[in-house]
Amino acid sequence: MSHFLLTKNLPSLTGNTTCSALELVTKLCDTDFARRAKATDFRSRAWDALRVSGAGDGDKVLDAILVLFAALVAQSPHEMIELTQKEDFTSVLWGMLTTLNKVDPFELVGSGANEVELKKAGIGKAEKLNVSLTP
Repeated sequence: MSHFLLTKNLPSLTGNTTCSALELVTKLCDTDFARRAKATDFRSRAWDALRVSGAGDGDKVLDAILVLFAALVAQSPHEMIELTQKEDFTSVLWGMLTTLNKVDPFELVGSGANEVELKKAGIGKAEKLNVSLTP
């Protein structure tokens, strides 16, 4: 799959969007994949695919994935410059970070929070299942 993402136009994240988005970000943690991604405009296309899929628009899990993606890209100043030139980059991240209610969906699910706590944080059963299936 990594070769497909690097060599083809990034498709919109279909099917289970959250799992696809998380897989995309997880791939960036792979050293070999990240090295190959640097040789292409993968990060720019990945940002666009995440945004088209709804990341940055209020979905708690997709928003957290988008913030994680930005943090991974920020490890390389050159790659970060490319993303900061995107029209929506700063406004989307700023909007998400200023509206945080100090509840990290990944931490909440990982800590074994009960259904009531998850529901209060806006995390449904489907989101909980998606996050708990991550490696």
